[in-house]
Amino acid sequence: MPGSTNPVIRAKNKAYLSNSNGRSHSLKKGKDEKLSIGYFTLGIILFVVVGSAVFEILKFI
Repeated sequence: MPGSTNPVIRAKNKAYLSNSNGRSHSLKKGKDEKLSIGYFTLGIILFVVVGSAVFEILKFI
C-alpha cells in the first residue's frame, strides 16, 4: 500500500514537527545583528579585488 505509513514513523514525524516549530524564530534576522568583519576590513578586500581587476583591464589595453 503506497499511502500507508508505519505508526512509529508517524509518531516520530509528529514529534519532529512539534519540536521544529519552536525553532522557526531563529531564521529571522534581528536589527541588532552586526557584520562578522569590520567596515575597514571590507574596504581593504574590495580595494584589492577592484584594484586587481582594473590592473588586469589596463594590461589588455
